[in-house]
Amino acid sequence: MGKILSKIGWNLFILMLRVVGQRKPVAENIYNFLKLKDETISIDNFMLTFFVFGVLAVYIYYPFKLENLRIKTTKKDEHLKEVLKEFRTVFSKTLGKEVKQHELKLNVRKFTPMPFYKKPIKYWFKTEKKYFVVKNYDFLSDNTSNNDYTFQVSPVPRGLVGLVYKNKAMTYDDKISERKSEYNLNHSHLNNNVIANTDFVLAKPFVDKSGNVKYIITFDTEQNIEIPKDENDRKKIEKTMIYYSDLFGNLLNNLN
Repeated sequence: MGKILSKIGWNLFILMLRVVGQRKPVAENIYNFLKLKDETISIDNFMLTFFVFGVLAVYIYYPFKLENLRIKTTKKDEHLKEVLKEFRTVFSKTLGKEVKQHELKLNVRKFTPMPFYKKPIKYWFKTEKKYFVVKNYDFLSDNTSNNDYTFQVSPVPRGLVGLVYKNKAMTYDDKISERKSEYNLNHSHLNNNVIANTDFVLAKPFVDKSGNVKYIITFDTEQNIEIPKDENDRKKIEKTMIYYSDLFGNLLNNLN
């Protein structure tokens, strides 16, 4: 509560300086209340003094406030990164135990809509063509060589990212390396070392209230994973996938 009042106090103080420095009727009331006279300081110089101090207060206080916010945000991000690294280890071990791949290590990535200015110029005004671009985190992935890699999601959905965007539902494939032909991959995708060697991918879309996919979280590995055919075992594993993909999605969305 004290911090809030302190912030309000500073903002009111700066506002008062600016008002007195710019509005003569207000300045005159304060000038007369303080019983000042022209031989001490004229009303114009009185206003000028307040105006100058108001400008200085803005240039001193707000940069300090922004720098303080930046430091707090950086600390928050560092803590969040440590939490995400730990959850990556926990998810890898949990899923690895369930699929009997005890050395499993999952790469975690985030796909977001590609800004129009990053598209080829010929597609700038073709709004039907939409792409999602990967965002790698070096603390969540052992291979980030596919930085800025894209998948078209509309009108032709490519890769698991495109399929998930289209269906707006979590999807996984434990033999994606054997089923490349089912995902409309182009030559660039097929020749990419990361994608070409990937054996397992899990992708989860995050949709806003309007039904638009805001971003997609993926988990991938080149290690061999086989999801059990038994329905009960498979459902148990899918619950684990849903839990951790939701967790990562929400945490990564709060990372600057």
